[in-house]
Amino acid sequence: MRDIERRRLDCLRRCVQFFLDNAAVISGVAKAKFQALQAKVADADANSGMVEAKAGEGTGATDQKSTIRENLIAMCRAISDTAKGMEPDFDGISAVFRFQRNLSDADLLARAMGK
Repeated sequence: MRDIERRRLDCLRRCVQFFLDNAAVISGVAKAKFQALQAKVADADANSGMVEAKAGEGTGATDQKSTIRENLIAMCRAISDTAKGMEPDFDGISAVFRFQRNLSDADLLARAMGK
């Protein structure tokens, strides 16, 4: 939910609270309107909770993917560094295990799997 939507919902909540605080003096059409407003605010509150939960799920998945990518890059670098250290004993091994920094996610995964 965006900030402007949050502020509007807070404003409507304050209106409903005003109605509840002054219900004894409000009657007729105004009372029916405030009751309809109260129902709409309750519905918006229920929906905003679901929206926030879904937004959190998406962010969590993105964070998880980023962490996995960083871990995979660290492992590939370690293998590449080890191969560089083995170069005097095994000619050409560093070229086989060379690590490139600008790989896409799919290319990085394929490279890590040895494909």
